[in-house]
Amino acid sequence: MSEVRTQLPDTVGFEHNFFRMVEDAHFQMSDPADGKPMLVGNLGDQEMALSLTGIAREFKIGPDSADGQMLGLVARGLKFVCALRIGDKIPQEVITGSASWEPDPSHEEFARKRLVLQAVTWHAGDQKCVIDRDAMEALYESSGAAADEADAFQALAAELGIEDIAGRLGKLVEEVARIEALRDRYREVCRIKGKLDALRKVNASQHGAVDEIDSARRLIRIPVGQFADMLKQADAQTSDIEVLFGNFDDASAVLAELRNELFCWLSAWDEVFESWEPVDPRHPETTNTAERVRELTRFLAPRYMPIDQWELMLSKDEHAAGELRYGGVMTW
Repeated sequence: MSEVRTQLPDTVGFEHNFFRMVEDAHFQMSDPADGKPMLVGNLGDQEMALSLTGIAREFKIGPDSADGQMLGLVARGLKFVCALRIGDKIPQEVITGSASWEPDPSHEEFARKRLVLQAVTWHAGDQKCVIDRDAMEALYESSGAAADEADAFQALAAELGIEDIAGRLGKLVEEVARIEALRDRYREVCRIKGKLDALRKVNASQHGAVDEIDSARRLIRIPVGQFADMLKQADAQTSDIEVLFGNFDDASAVLAELRNELFCWLSAWDEVFESWEPVDPRHPETTNTAERVRELTRFLAPRYMPIDQWELMLSKDEHAAGELRYGGVMTW
């Protein structure tokens, strides 16, 4: 008997009456230090913020029930949007794995040229995967890749036994374009790091300012390294045109996973980019750079600060039917 796959709901909704009792109910993540999906709203005149795991435990909502599955979808969806309300669409990344956002046309143009150049140079016997935008554009023009595109992809299709080579190219252009859009956002993180380095030189004689800048510099190195590693993994997936088109499904899945992870992390930086855009280390007096450095540290610390793992000794209350308590306080 064939397996029947349950269709995931694409809109936030619940069966339990509790969710309809909460006024102005919306779901959001707690502070980055905790990173818990929460239900926030008003119950009568009482403001409340309850974790989704606490709600499930309190109302005995099993993970396999309709509401349990919905709580799981909401929790995953909050990685891609800042808030969800009942009736909102769940992000497509959660439902289908596809992206819910589009890159700029310039990124699509770059991605297409990059893949065309790669196919043409492969056909010529010297495959080149060029990531740098200026270098790629120069080589694309000098190699006459546009004129040889059709022959190159025809040869690639014949070599791999692929019928719909144009369809695969179109989908790969979309994925590579999104990676390039995220690479641009990563470059914004690097630019902020560069401004911090420059501010340190400008403030070298002011020990208090240097200490604050150094704290931010130490923290920002962590996401810079993490994002660079993820981009390198994405580039590795596109480095061989035969593998990319021949193992299309696997390569697309890896690119989508890396794209989603990068998007989740980088989406949180939007306000940071806006705040630091006008900062000019050569003229620090024109912006309140000291406060911007402090705000940046407050943003980075709960997300990236290395922590030592400590084991909390939780004791079981003999009257609590096995529930864990710490300090005599039970929380949701």
